Amino acid sequence: MSIDVFPDLKMVSFIFSLINQNSSEVEINSLSKINTKLSDLSENLLDFSKTIKFDQIVQGMEKICDNYGFVIKGFSNLGNKSEDVERAKGSINTFENLLNNFGIIASNQLKINDEIQIKTNSFDLNLERFTKGQINKTNALLVDYPDNFLDIFNKSNNETILKKAVFSKYTLIGAIDNEILNLQNSSQLTLSFVDEFKQQEFRIENLTEPFVFKIPRNLSEKIFDFINVTNYNSSYDVDNRFLTLSFSTNNKSIISFYLKPKNISMAYLIAVKFGSKPILTDKTHDFDYFYSLCPDNLKQLENESVYFIQLNQSMINYTDNNLIGIGISELTNKSLCHIESEEILNKTRYVTCDFNVLFFESNCYYLNRFTGEWLSDGLVVGENINLNCTECLAYHLTDITAGVSILPAKIDFNYVFKSSSFEKNSTIYITLIVIGSIYIILFVWTRIMDRKDNLKTKIYFLNDNIDDHNNLYEIIVFTGNRKSAGCKSNVFFDLYGNLGQENNRQLNSSLNKNYVLQRGSINTFIMKTKNTLGDLNFLRIWHDNSGGDWYLKHVIINDFSNGNTFFFICNKWLSLTKEDEQIQRLLPLAGDEQKKELIYLLQKEVKNKLSDGHLWFSIFAKSSLNSFKRTERLTCCFVLMLLGAMANILYYEQDTTVNTSELKFGPFSLSASQIVIGIMTNLITFPPSFLLVHLFRLSKARKPRSDVLKKMIKKSKEDKELIDLKHCDNQNKINSNFSNKYTDMNLSSTFTKDDDLQNIRQRLKKDNKAKAALIEIILYFMFACISFIVCYSKIDVKSFIYKSMVLNFFQLNDQSSFYKIQKPNDVYTWISNEFLPKIQSNSYYNNQKTNLYNYIRDHNSILIGNVILRQLRIKTEKCTQINDRTCFRDYSIFNEEKSNFKPNWIFNYTNESYTSIIEESFMYKHSSDMESYPYLGLYTTYMGGGYVYEINQKKNIDYVQKDILFLNKLNWINGNTRALFIEFSLFNPNVNYFSYNTILFEFLSTGHILKSININPFSLYNYETGFSILALICDIFYVLVGKIISMIL
Repeated sequence: MSIDVFPDLKMVSFIFSLINQNSSEVEINSLSKINTKLSDLSENLLDFSKTIKFDQIVQGMEKICDNYGFVIKGFSNLGNKSEDVERAKGSINTFENLLNNFGIIASNQLKINDEIQIKTNSFDLNLERFTKGQINKTNALLVDYPDNFLDIFNKSNNETILKKAVFSKYTLIGAIDNEILNLQNSSQLTLSFVDEFKQQEFRIENLTEPFVFKIPRNLSEKIFDFINVTNYNSSYDVDNRFLTLSFSTNNKSIISFYLKPKNISMAYLIAVKFGSKPILTDKTHDFDYFYSLCPDNLKQLENESVYFIQLNQSMINYTDNNLIGIGISELTNKSLCHIESEEILNKTRYVTCDFNVLFFESNCYYLNRFTGEWLSDGLVVGENINLNCTECLAYHLTDITAGVSILPAKIDFNYVFKSSSFEKNSTIYITLIVIGSIYIILFVWTRIMDRKDNLKTKIYFLNDNIDDHNNLYEIIVFTGNRKSAGCKSNVFFDLYGNLGQENNRQLNSSLNKNYVLQRGSINTFIMKTKNTLGDLNFLRIWHDNSGGDWYLKHVIINDFSNGNTFFFICNKWLSLTKEDEQIQRLLPLAGDEQKKELIYLLQKEVKNKLSDGHLWFSIFAKSSLNSFKRTERLTCCFVLMLLGAMANILYYEQDTTVNTSELKFGPFSLSASQIVIGIMTNLITFPPSFLLVHLFRLSKARKPRSDVLKKMIKKSKEDKELIDLKHCDNQNKINSNFSNKYTDMNLSSTFTKDDDLQNIRQRLKKDNKAKAALIEIILYFMFACISFIVCYSKIDVKSFIYKSMVLNFFQLNDQSSFYKIQKPNDVYTWISNEFLPKIQSNSYYNNQKTNLYNYIRDHNSILIGNVILRQLRIKTEKCTQINDRTCFRDYSIFNEEKSNFKPNWIFNYTNESYTSIIEESFMYKHSSDMESYPYLGLYTTYMGGGYVYEINQKKNIDYVQKDILFLNKLNWINGNTRALFIEFSLFNPNVNYFSYNTILFEFLSTGHILKSININPFSLYNYETGFSILALICDIFYVLVGKIISMIL
């Protein structure tokens, strides 16, 4: 609504006051609108002040100030959302408008030495006019003036000054959240003086004596809680007589320390150590300050007796890591506390009585109204500090407030939750989301693998067992972990002992081929025999090749009748195409020597360590017999990883000093402190992770195998659920058809016809070669297609056209003056007259001026960075053929000149003065400084360093041409010059192409100049269409394949 008369202003103010009664519940949008409207109301009041009475003016100011106090209170309750803070900064602008408008009203309405005092619930305002020779200091709002501050106004031509003083119960919110600076419990004072003649504030700064601001605390809730200290909740050292407390603090603050003894007759010795904890033993006294506290030093605080100590800023500045250690010890006799020498140190003991302590630090800040930041430079924290007030010494005038924080700092969970938004902690949230997603994916996979492991560890009865046979053997078969090591063929074996033999027994059948004898599996079978076989000697095992090859590691057989165990080690392929092309193996009983062979033990130990000992590897390589499941191992791994991350948080940014002695490995570095931190975090994380792993291992201990087997045998006899004998008999008939073709039932016989076996081998070899050839053809075809796409995607007509445009624009074709350069003076002339006018756009084709200094003269391409003129020189050498003659050799890395010269290639200073850019052009710059690389020219290869003159694109062409002419006079190019590079980069946004361009002049020892041009157009981002995305995928694949091949070779 429009405000045309003063009653409208009063009505709007009344409405705002009703809304603001509960400002903490008002939405941010409403607060922002009210804040803006209050600024408008002050403008309206300024207009009305010309026609209304003075009492009405004061009444309007009270209404506006009262509402503004509520707005500041509402803003102070905000969270730390960036958009809310930006809106709250608008209160700073309103604050300035209120003071300016009210100041104009006061200048127009008040007489000399008159004042306006506005007092509201949370906002007080004092406006006073005075002459520059006097001021009423008694009306200052909690501010003490320096004695000579009136001298500030002597430079003013006007006799009248307007003072503006403001007290706000709440602090204006700044660019940094006030809770970070601990301003939420502080008030704000503002003091300024206005020259009424100029209507400008006096710039008061760099005072010799400070203004003293006494900032009250807004203690709406109790923040000062004493900590009870006993022998049980403090740091205790047997040798150290100090009870030690420590905390970190800001080196621009003052530390206040209250000690409230339970026994007021007790005397104490207090020691302070900056950077570490204080120590007091019979031999060591390590601290910076000590104080003796006597009962007559007690002060009254809230009707209780306390000791008080204050550490000022100059003392705290001694520490580098901002750590303060406090040592508290009792004096053996209170009569000793007045001794000022170090003799008192030997009259102390460890504390015996409980007491309460309170530490808090105080800081002072001022508001930078331009940036909205609360800053502390130029302010000093005064020494007159208590629980209700902070004293700030200001050497300049502005908005002053103070922060207070309790030490050691407690975790403010309200602030933590307010600052837990995704926008502020995106990195943390994304990291946790990624870790959680990886965990869920791996958990699903490990759960599937655990189920497969359960199927693999089932104990199977052989299909050809007979129920009437009572002798039991446990056969444990270990399949290798090599590629395609699993077997789906029908496997048979013969077993020979000194008392008998078992022939043509079958291990697997079609019922269990998906889980038995697979890669890395450990399968257990129960074999029944009519009679005992005695001590086993040989095991012959083979398969019918119906389902591929098999890599057998070893077989363990347990005889249940006598408890003996027999080992048969194979570690070979049963294959017609691999190794020795045998599908049957005769395995003798392994003796102790064979079981202790290095290869066998090494393979066994490495597999066991990786599959069970290493927690991360065991997730993927766990033995199926191990009861410690994959999901449990995965959980332990992630718990360990998160524990390590949490432990590292304790040391995050604790050591910010630059360590020059650290070891560097490319982009990585390692310092002694990082090693210590790593050891400490491992010590922290090891006990809980070890306990967790141990509990998981013990939670599901495996039952003894004998119990499991007895249970299975009993169940088999009762209901025959584990085996279907009828089905087994039918299956045996089917499987024996193929087996009987090639095998016999006794040990000495093998396949009946070697020719048949050889034919099968040859056929399999041909099949494998055909498969390999087909796969190779497919791979070659795919690689050819990818190579074609990679090459074709790089061909672009626009690239060729753009390169031609650059050549034609700079007139670098065969018929141009560029190729007519014969001597160094021609180079200077070409650069000054032909090249320079084209790299800067001063005007359009119709001579209209343009400010597009970064465009070249075609008005389409942008010059990226500066143009570099870089020359390489050789060292001066005397000729061996002719005496007193200087020879100029060809360029090489061994005779390259790298010295720093003065202009005109001399070493000594002259009386002439040159610009810095001219002097720098005679000083050598290394390739690492310019990030340049060697370059292959027409004649030889040149290194990346040299003597450089940079053409600044912001400088006028006339200025650069004068520099080029001056370089010619100083012989910048002379007989020692062997190469001159002109390097510059362009970007044409119309075609989305960059170009890196190099113009090279090679000065040969014969006196001839070779000219060459290298224009390299490229596009940084071409992947916009469907084909370009396919090209990107092919590029990545091509690079990966190339890297893999290079690593293999």
